[in-house]
Amino acid sequence: EESLLIEVVVEAVHKLKYENYTSSFFIRDIIKPDPPKNLQLRPLKNSRQVEVSWEYPDTWSTPHSYFSLTFCVQVQGKNKREKKLFMDQTSAKVTCHKDANVRVQARDRYYSSFWSEWAS
Repeated sequence: EESLLIEVVVEAVHKLKYENYTSSFFIRDIIKPDPPKNLQLRPLKNSRQVEVSWEYPDTWSTPHSYFSLTFCVQVQGKNKREKKLFMDQTSAKVTCHKDANVRVQARDRYYSSFWSEWAS
């Protein structure tokens, strides 16, 4: 857990004008992962289920067993009804219509960081 704030100081001088700006923050408060990559949908035979799989973004720290993400899988049908599943794995089986919209986003598992943009 971070205990020290990061402090950024910007100073500018132009002719007779001086400006000074300071901002303080914890790294954990500005984390936003990139979207998951390689999102794939694979229909399961004789079923209305689809296997959804994805990978960690390349920009996320490794090993993933230590720097873990939590994922949100959203399934939205034609009628705009929405179902969300939250998980720590990189695959899930979902029941949906063939025209459903499926997308995935991620955030840090141990600290409630910002959610990534959606991968779809």
